[in-house]
Amino acid sequence: MQSDYGEMTVNEKRKFWEEHIRCWQESDLSQRAYCKRHDIRSSQWFYWKKRSTKTEKSITFVPLKLPGLTERSNSVSAIRVITPNGFRIELEGASPVSLQQLIRDVAAI
Repeated sequence: MQSDYGEMTVNEKRKFWEEHIRCWQESDLSQRAYCKRHDIRSSQWFYWKKRSTKTEKSITFVPLKLPGLTERSNSVSAIRVITPNGFRIELEGASPVSLQQLIRDVAAI
């Protein structure tokens, strides 16, 4: 297995495993034999194989008016929260009256 595997992002790991699963499907090897040949732990293989067969759910984003935000008429501001797995929350054209209030408002949804 790659020496930098622990430093990969979730998306990089997903691509890594999708490529291995594709290569295994094209081979004449059993899953266990493929894992042994490529120095892959069986537990990781079966975890990612199961995860890769799940269909991704479609995500729809809906604009929300939060009571903790005020409109800014003369300037554009933005708040961006980006999680390590790539999930993003972006608030553009508004500023929070209070960050604590914004967190409470989002948590209440």
